Amino acid sequence: MKIPLGYAIVLVYLGLKGFAQQTHTLAVVEIHAHVKVLDTLDLTTSNANNLTQMLMLQPGLLLRNYGPGASAAIAVRGGSTGQTQVYWHDFSVQHPMLGITDASALPVFLFDRVEIQRNAAQSIQAARPGFSSVHLDAQPLNFSELKNAVYFTGSSLKNIDLGFKSRYQFSKLKLTSKAYYKNCQNAYFWLPVSQLLTGLNHAAEDQLHVMQDVIYNIAPTQTVELHAWAQNLLRQISFTPEQAVNKTGIQQQSLKVVGNWKGLFNKLQCSAMLGYSTETFKYTDSMSMYNSLHQSQCFQHHIQSQLQLTALQLVKAGFAGNFNQAQSTSYSQIGIQYQPLVWVSHTFSKNSVGIETIGRLEWTQTKAAPMSILEQLFYSGNSIMCKASFGRQFRWPSLNERYWQPGGNINLEPEVSVGGDIYCKAVHSINKLKLELTQSAFIKNIQNWITWLPGAAAQAQVVNIEAVHNRGLETEITVRRNWNTIELIVAAQWNCAYTFTLANPKPFSIEATGLQWIYTPMYTGSGKLQCNSPFLTFQWQVMYTGYSYTSSDHHSWISPFWLHHLTLIRKQRMGKNYQINYSLQCDNLFDTPNQWIAGKPLPGRQFIFSTQFNF
Repeated sequence: MKIPLGYAIVLVYLGLKGFAQQTHTLAVVEIHAHVKVLDTLDLTTSNANNLTQMLMLQPGLLLRNYGPGASAAIAVRGGSTGQTQVYWHDFSVQHPMLGITDASALPVFLFDRVEIQRNAAQSIQAARPGFSSVHLDAQPLNFSELKNAVYFTGSSLKNIDLGFKSRYQFSKLKLTSKAYYKNCQNAYFWLPVSQLLTGLNHAAEDQLHVMQDVIYNIAPTQTVELHAWAQNLLRQISFTPEQAVNKTGIQQQSLKVVGNWKGLFNKLQCSAMLGYSTETFKYTDSMSMYNSLHQSQCFQHHIQSQLQLTALQLVKAGFAGNFNQAQSTSYSQIGIQYQPLVWVSHTFSKNSVGIETIGRLEWTQTKAAPMSILEQLFYSGNSIMCKASFGRQFRWPSLNERYWQPGGNINLEPEVSVGGDIYCKAVHSINKLKLELTQSAFIKNIQNWITWLPGAAAQAQVVNIEAVHNRGLETEITVRRNWNTIELIVAAQWNCAYTFTLANPKPFSIEATGLQWIYTPMYTGSGKLQCNSPFLTFQWQVMYTGYSYTSSDHHSWISPFWLHHLTLIRKQRMGKNYQINYSLQCDNLFDTPNQWIAGKPLPGRQFIFSTQFNF
């Protein structure tokens, strides 16, 4: 109790010190917003993709195939997939059973903004914390001139995507409606049964997403937002006749509703959020060769509330509550779990420098979590932007990690991470040539790392690893050239990442000491060549993934591979009120064999055609 109390005293002292000084409060907001561009991804050429394909090209991000309902879980900087939280309007959208998010079921078409927080600065203030986070925003900051869009995509794998967007504005009221449907006849998903079979599993998949966003300005200083998202995901697995497996599949239904209220009273800003989600997850596995039927079903209700107060844009304080209830036929019923938390942040700025301190305390029914504290430093100049952070964070084990059978562990301890990172971007212009260099470095030590390891009878078991050391470098270089005469922009981009994750296990563990962690490539990289004109966009992307070891002694591994993707987009304007975009895309141009998990190869070459009509 002495350590959290000491942190709290330091935090209060910083807050009092900040109030005692005269500070231009607007400056730090501008600095933070300017530097925040470093975390926001460009979605202009990604409409034909899901979130998996877009994130795979980002430095330090890995997408891992993990089985039922999570065929593309997100891992950041060599961490585990459970350490990365995915938020939609600050509401956690993690999978109810696995505690992770299937990025392949999140189409880019639905979102207007995707932001990656590698140091979890925003996650530490959320109801569900993580060491890194991905934030999805379905409401753009400004309404575009053309407010409606119809979208169609077809691929050589017999996949069809249909989408619709509509935006309306009536005085103080803004409405956004989105619908997305995907039908897949040759999807690639793996279930636990695949451990008993050989070859690639083919799947038929149906996805349906419906979104509604409502924003109403009650007064110049008060705004109410309501966001609703309904999903239905059905995956039916079919195998070859020799294997005689039928009625194997996944059905996942969910409803998420988030309400936000923001108001300004004198110099005090207030915001309140209440979110609710309900999710049903059903998994059926019928294997005639064993004359058995396995069914598992999980229901979960999740309520998240949050209240935030901001004084003079310097000090923020918040209270949040996280309430979960899960019932399942595959493991014992779990009663209501609640996790209240409080957090305080203090921001100080002067000239081009801003400093932010965040502290967080959280409890469960049985015990309090270690206190989290994070320090962030921002700098924004004419040609350089930097931010650095260091601190201590924690993560609770998910319901799946504790209660799933077989393999769950109710005695898991929470993960505690201590580390920091630095992130800088420099921009230099020579005539019409623009150079951008982004460099980041990170180091992290994690106690009680929660991970799944191979166990007896090919069943995975979840354990705590005593200590894990994680460090790495990320570099990104972009060169742009603009020719005004033909309005052509050529951009060449290359990024590479080095990630080293070392585990020091407990005695008698099967894991080796001093070697790179399994399924974590040490070297990754990607490049992009893009040509833009008012009517045509051409993009060539290449991605490299280095050796990925599949055993702790490094006696088995997945060989390195290169993937190439080509995209051609034609834009045609028809008067002031209509625009149509055509897109032709080839993924895995050279049909290169590739896999992230041993024995689970991913699709080969695929051709995709899409069109979007804006009006």
